[in-house]
Amino acid sequence: MGRIWVESTVGVGSTFSFSLPLPRTTTPDMPHHSELPTYSNGHTVLVIDDDPATAEIVASYLHPDGYTVCSIIDSRQALDAARQHRPSLIILDILMPHQDGWNLLAMLKADAKLQHIPVLMYTIVEQQRLGLHLGASAYLVKPIAEDRLRSTVARLVQPHVTILAIDDDPDVLEILRQLFNDRKSYQLVTAAGGQAGLDSIRQQPPDLILLDLTMPEVDGFAVLAELDKHPATRAIPVIVLTAKELTSSEHEYLTRRVTQYLKKDATDSMHLLHQINTVLHIVDTAN
Repeated sequence: MGRIWVESTVGVGSTFSFSLPLPRTTTPDMPHHSELPTYSNGHTVLVIDDDPATAEIVASYLHPDGYTVCSIIDSRQALDAARQHRPSLIILDILMPHQDGWNLLAMLKADAKLQHIPVLMYTIVEQQRLGLHLGASAYLVKPIAEDRLRSTVARLVQPHVTILAIDDDPDVLEILRQLFNDRKSYQLVTAAGGQAGLDSIRQQPPDLILLDLTMPEVDGFAVLAELDKHPATRAIPVIVLTAKELTSSEHEYLTRRVTQYLKKDATDSMHLLHQINTVLHIVDTAN
C-alpha cells in the first residue's frame, strides 16, 4: 500500500512526498542481472531501486569500468540480496514501496556483516545532509552525468588489481616497486626474466602485464607467443616497456598484439601510471 509523509525545516519550508504501489511485470523476488562486462575488475555493485530503468542506466555507465552490476526492485529483498552478493558498493534509492531508502540505510548500517559496505544514495530527493548523517558514503541527485557517477563509484570502490612486471633489469623493477608502493589499489608482482614471468602467470594470472622485450633465454616475444596459446592468458592486457629498437615487422606485430608500446627512455613514472589506469579503466585518487 502507498503512504504519504512530510519533512519540514523551520524557516526553510516543507516537502510533501508520497509513494504508490505499482503492478510489476517482472518477478519481484528475482534480482535483475545485467549483461556481464567485457572484463571484470572483481567488484559487484548492487542497485536497490524500484525502477528497473535506473539499474539499466547504472549498468551502462559502469560496465566499461569492469563492474558487475546486479539490481533488486523489491526493497523487501534488499538485505538478502546484499548478503548474497556481498557487493563492493550499494546504490540505494529513497522513494520505494514496502521499505524506503532511509529504513534500508539504517538496517544496512546496523548489520555487522553489511555495515562496512559503502552506500551511495542515488535519488530525486534532495536530502544530502540527512543521508550523509545517517551513514551514506555519498549522495547524488538524479539525473546525474555519466562521468560524475563513474568518478564517485571509483572513489568509493577501491580497485584491487595485480600487475606483473617482467624485466631482467633490477633497477627497472625497483622503480616500479617505488611507484606502486603507496598505491594500495595495486599489487605489483615482479619477475626477473621471461621464464619467471610465465611461471608467475601460470600460478596466478595478473590483471595486466608490463613486459620488457630484450631478456636472455626467454625474451618478451617468446612470452607473448606462450600467452597466445591459451585464450585466457591471451586476453590479459600487455604494456610493452622496452629500450629495444624495433624492426618494421616487430613494430607491426606489437601494434596488432599488445595494448600499449612504450619506450623506456621516453616514459616517466607518471606517464606509465596514466597508461596503466587508462588500460584498466581506473580513476587514480592517489595524490
